[in-house]
Amino acid sequence: MSSNIVTDIEAGGEFSIFVTENRKNQETELFGTGFNLFGELGIGSSKHINDMTKIDALSNFKMQDAQGKEHHLRIQQISCGSNHCMALFNMGAALGWGANEFG
Repeated sequence: MSSNIVTDIEAGGEFSIFVTENRKNQETELFGTGFNLFGELGIGSSKHINDMTKIDALSNFKMQDAQGKEHHLRIQQISCGSNHCMALFNMGAALGWGANEFG
């Protein structure tokens, strides 16, 4: 995370998510730490994380336009509840992860 600039921080019930911009390639990368029983860190498992960990599945999103040009998707806003997170991307897409017992 030393080559990244933190652009946003969100805290849930017992976890934290850090939205960063990689200084080398200007891509958005997410990092998280804390309680993860409901998948609120988005790391693909439900184990507790003590150290700051890059969330690979939610970092470095890219999209191709109709002309085939690749664009980096950046997280404009992130919000976390007790056991879940929602992210809004610059292209208008939204993504949620974590607890979903109420739909």
